[in-house]
Amino acid sequence: YMFDSIFSGHCTQFLQHDSLWLCKWGNGILHCYDLSRNILNSYPLPVEISSGSTDINDMIADASGQNLWIASRDFGLFLLSKKGKLLKQYNHTALTISDDYITDLELSGNDLWFGSSDGLGVLHTATGKVSVYKDPFINNGLLKNRAIFSIQPDSAGNFYLGSSYGLLYFDTQHAIFYNLPEAHPLSRVEFNRGSALRTVHDRYYFGSTDGLFSFTPGELEFIQSSYAIKPVKLFGISIFNSHDNEYRYISEKLDGLAKLVLGPFDYNIQFSFSVPEFYRDIYYSYRIKGHGDNWSGYRPDNIIELNGLQPGDYLLELKVSTGLNDDNASYYSL
Repeated sequence: YMFDSIFSGHCTQFLQHDSLWLCKWGNGILHCYDLSRNILNSYPLPVEISSGSTDINDMIADASGQNLWIASRDFGLFLLSKKGKLLKQYNHTALTISDDYITDLELSGNDLWFGSSDGLGVLHTATGKVSVYKDPFINNGLLKNRAIFSIQPDSAGNFYLGSSYGLLYFDTQHAIFYNLPEAHPLSRVEFNRGSALRTVHDRYYFGSTDGLFSFTPGELEFIQSSYAIKPVKLFGISIFNSHDNEYRYISEKLDGLAKLVLGPFDYNIQFSFSVPEFYRDIYYSYRIKGHGDNWSGYRPDNIIELNGLQPGDYLLELKVSTGLNDDNASYYSL
């Protein structure tokens, strides 16, 4: 037992040849244990990354093998020498993510992939360029990004990902997410941080808050998170006239409708849309040009309700997607 008596249930380690690198949560010390000579060396972490929580989630060697990339809970991503000297640091601003919580690391050539609260990121270590890929979902009516907790490469160099909401598959060459069907038992599981393993027999193990799951690639069938869908259709308009206190309905010849003229007492308008999609859930987002330029968040509700528009000209713009993003979205305007 190499550590002090302060209680901690977590220790992050990295094995390189005969050197075992370890960092216990909370003590701010990087340890290196020489397995061949039975020697322990310890190095204090720099003050820039130890003034507070020193929880280290993952560590791996850089492309040269001489330094260590570190994923932390509160200090983002940083590069250390093997004697604990801080060489580089990337906080959430530099990584274009919402916080400094980095969960897991995977190095492929000069590309350092990392898990975060916002999704899967990649730092191109030669240029410093960062890309972040998001695979959102709807939770209690709110659009949320899946946090990526575990990254496990397959034989093709793509990733199985343990997320905050289901097991995912990511095509690294084309930057495309694939999800399990929504009824699959692994489609909504919350997975644990850095808890994945691939065996020599191509069997995968992922730890979750609900136990350990195991699978082979042939046992799972993923579907692309976003793909092209058929054009969205307006199939109904409901208009409430506050003077007459009654509704009127329009349901014919809507395919060719280019504009809608409202009277002075047409206070409430409802637009109903549909898309002929039978295999995936559909999500809708809209904005009213002339009233505001911001798009609403994607929602499964296919009805848009407008109230009390002031006299003027407006443009209703709608986008529809299966993947809660603009990739392959179908657009409509009136």
